[in-house]
Amino acid sequence: MYIGTMHLFISLFFFSGMLYPGLQALDEEYLHCDAQFGGVDQRKIFTFAEKYLPKLGYKQRAHLMNPMGMVV
Repeated sequence: MYIGTMHLFISLFFFSGMLYPGLQALDEEYLHCDAQFGGVDQRKIFTFAEKYLPKLGYKQRAHLMNPMGMVV
């Protein structure tokens, strides 16, 4: 029983990594955003959204990035 549960957990863990970028990109549509602002760590999500959301019939939005740095 334990091995089956652990296998399911690991499978869901890897699947969520593939699913998460698409869901975060869809946030633009369902939060009715015209633009998104984020750090450069969001670059891949923004690129994903610019490439695939118009192919799904959603409008393209502006993506603004801010460099991330340490505040001293």
